[in-house]
Amino acid sequence: MEQMKTDQYYNALVVEDNLTNRMILCSFLSLNEIQYEEADNGAVAVERCKKTAFDIILMDCQMPVLDGYAATKIIREKCPLNRSTPILAVTANVSKGNHDRCLDVGMNGFLSKPYSEESLMESIRGLLGLKPSTLTDDKDPRFFDPSMLTELLPLDSATQREIVTSFIVELKDLFDALYPWPDKVSKEMIRYCQGLKGLAANLGMLVLRDDLEALRKSLHDGETELAKKALKQCQSDWSKTAPLCDKFLRDLR
Repeated sequence: MEQMKTDQYYNALVVEDNLTNRMILCSFLSLNEIQYEEADNGAVAVERCKKTAFDIILMDCQMPVLDGYAATKIIREKCPLNRSTPILAVTANVSKGNHDRCLDVGMNGFLSKPYSEESLMESIRGLLGLKPSTLTDDKDPRFFDPSMLTELLPLDSATQREIVTSFIVELKDLFDALYPWPDKVSKEMIRYCQGLKGLAANLGMLVLRDDLEALRKSLHDGETELAKKALKQCQSDWSKTAPLCDKFLRDLR
């Protein structure tokens, strides 16, 4: 895909309290070469907006601490760097009343959940005044190489689907188990990382394999800060791998 700017990437702020939803949004942005920062509630978003000028803000409406409506009003009134930045509401509430409320507080557009990569990018391009462009097919095979799966596990499509889906569920379970960070990491957690690492290798997810090994080792060695850094890298790389897995599952016959 063509970059949205000729001299630099676009920079987005993703405001979403649900970790899984945030990962999905970020994965779509990464695939389209859009840089991003994250905020898990409106209060964090306001602080980000005081310090950084964003090209677009993706705003969930219902969040703890400070919801998207209140955050948008504060950004418009008290954050000069983002007073005119397009804000796209991303919400499951598709009622006309909620649509009108989003516009009333200063949001510029409205995207209902669930959404596709196409619908998200269409909304973003519309708010930024960009022409549609073709999505890139230039994917790094180290994130997910399905040929490794079919070579190592020459199984029927139903079994392949089950294996990939199981990996996705187990990886998200790992992320959930480490957020918030536990007071003590069990030996079972370390073995869990080891098992996921081997499965990632068999599935052709070599980047995640390396991430999970770094996480396993740092957990085993009791290096908490290194483990947290490894977890963050693993989550970031999963956000790039997830859409490729989704496409693989859709294409299975």
